[in-house]
Parts: sequence; C-alpha cells; structure tokens
Amino acid sequence: MSQSLFERENKLLDRYQEILDRAHENDASSAVPPEEFASLLEEYRKLLRQSKRLVKLSDRNELTAREANKSLEAALEELKQTQAELVQAEKMASLGQLVAGVAHEINTPLGIILTAASSLEEETRGLKKLAEDGQARKSDVFKYFVHAEETAHLIATHGNNAATLIHSFKRVSVNQSQNTPDSFDLKALIEDTLRSLGPRFKGTGVDISLDVPEGIFMRSYPGTLVQVLNNLVMNALIHGFENRHGGAITISTEPTKQGESIALRIADTGRGITPEIREKIFDPFVTTKRGQGGSGLGLNIVFNLITSKLQGKIILEDRTEDGTSFLMTLPREIGTSKED
Repeated sequence: MSQSLFERENKLLDRYQEILDRAHENDASSAVPPEEFASLLEEYRKLLRQSKRLVKLSDRNELTAREANKSLEAALEELKQTQAELVQAEKMASLGQLVAGVAHEINTPLGIILTAASSLEEETRGLKKLAEDGQARKSDVFKYFVHAEETAHLIATHGNNAATLIHSFKRVSVNQSQNTPDSFDLKALIEDTLRSLGPRFKGTGVDISLDVPEGIFMRSYPGTLVQVLNNLVMNALIHGFENRHGGAITISTEPTKQGESIALRIADTGRGITPEIREKIFDPFVTTKRGQGGSGLGLNIVFNLITSKLQGKIILEDRTEDGTSFLMTLPREIGTSKED
C-alpha cells in the first residue's frame, strides 16, 4: 500500500537528485544554491520517511480495527443468543410457577369432589341394601334425595371451578408458548392471566382489581404480553408487599391521543421503589433480592419485550403516595402504531 501511495514522490525525489548533481557540476549556472537545495532535499526525505511510517502505522491500526470489529460482532451475536436464552428461561420459569400454582389450586376442588362422590356412593349403597331387604321407608328415600341433590350441586360447583381454572391455564400456557401475532380481547387475556396467578395470592391479603372495558381487541403477541403481565404483577407481590399483609394491585387502561395505541397501567399500594433503584430500574441485574434468588433480570426483560417485540414503551411513573405504577403504551396492531 505504501509503495503505490508514494510512487510519485519517489520519482520526484530522483528528479531532484539529478538537478542537484548538475548543480554541483556547474555552480555558476545553478539558479538555486546547492547547499540550500540539498537541505530542502534532505528535509523532503525526512518527511517522506515519516509519512511512510505513518502509513504503516495506519495499516496496522486498520488491521487491528478489523480484528476488533470481528471480535465485537462475535460478542454481539453471543449477547443476542444469551438474551434469547434468558428470555426463554424467564418464560419457562414463569410457566413453571403457573403449573405449580394451578396444580395446588386444583387439589382443593378435586378433593371436595372425590369426598362428595364417595359419600354419595356410600349413601346409594345403603339405600340399595334397605330396598333389597324390603326395609326402605319413604323417609329414607326422601333423605337420600336431599343428600344426592346437595352432593350433586357440590360436585358440579367445584367441578366447574376446576374446569374454569384449567381452561384459563390452558389459554395462558398456549399464549405463552406461541410466537406468532394473533388477535385477542385484552380484558379476557388479562382475566385469564390473573386467574392463573390467583393461587400465588392466597393468604397475602392483596386484592387485584381490573378496570379494563370489554371490546378492546388487539393484534399482537399474546404470549409476550402474558409474560410481561406475569412479571409485573409478581414483581409487585414479591417486592412491593414483602412482610406486609394486605394491599391492592390495580390494572387499568386509559385512552391515547390517536387511538391507535392502548395505555395499560399496573399500579400497587406497596412499599414503592427507592430513588437510587428508580434511576436504573430497567437496567439488567438490578435487584433488591441479591443473594435471595433475585436475578435482577425481570424488569430488564419486560423492558426489552415491550420495546422490541411488542413495539411499545414502558415508564415508571412518579407517585406522590406509596406504591409503584408502571405505564405501558402498546399498539393495537403490531407495526401500525404512529404514536411515540
């Protein structure tokens, strides 16, 4: 590279040397004093050598920069892969918690159903024996009817509760597992999510209220939105109401200017967030549960999912009272929102 770059300078240098040689041969006819010309020529040689060194240094720097760029590209690709694995791990952890909670919650109605069915079976066997022995009285039959009706109602009620919970869990798990845009009703999606999280709130005294009108239809990634809701609601329960009994979490919507987006707010009456944490709340590895199972990735993953996949934004709102409030702005349809 340096030879081709300074080819013209080298030719000029050779030409100047020829003029200098002729000047030494005939000092009287020389227009420029030989000593001065020799000095200029030497200075030019120094500049030329310095320029060549700079070019070589530039070539080395360029090579180093290329190698550094390759390393950065490899590191970026590895970071993207790690981020994808973390998102998947967080999703599976959330789904695992749902499975454990739902399994525990289903045990109660199933236990009641089994007990009621066993009681009904025993009563039926007793009445059958009385009838076979010819000792069944009218009062025994009516007593059996009353018991059978109460038992059937008990079985139907708790069976319906278990079916509703399983149906909600099924829809939530399907939403979380799919990775394609789909149309859904926002209120129904949130209700299914909260119903599947219900077991986690047993005994906490924390009430969840939903202020979302019906008929808000979106076309987005329902599974991603379920994961975001799970993280935000459980984050409020774990951090906001730690060592506290009672409180409230409210999920509400409000209109936006152009109507192409949905403003979704999740607020709680918990302990709130300290100023030093508020400033970096969405940064990775920020947690108040260091060493207690907290990874500090929950809200960072929420931020990335909302801003990238859901094409929205999320902010931590200022509150004059205790508690925390997150405001999400999400497009009704992926790829069509014009709002900032």
